[in-house]
Amino acid sequence: MVYYQYKPPVTAELVREKPTYSTGIEGELLTPTGAAILTAPSSGIGPMPAMILKEIG
Repeated sequence: MVYYQYKPPVTAELVREKPTYSTGIEGELLTPTGAAILTAPSSGIGPMPAMILKEIG
């Protein structure tokens, strides 16, 4: 089986000109699929709204 490593350049291209930050964790934290889902439908990026997280999943 041949494995091609294209993930980092593709992911970087998808988040081009989007706000990003480092967590200090080494490794993949965002996949190309995740980047596409997060960036495709957005009309813009603004501050995170105030909220209280009540449930997960």
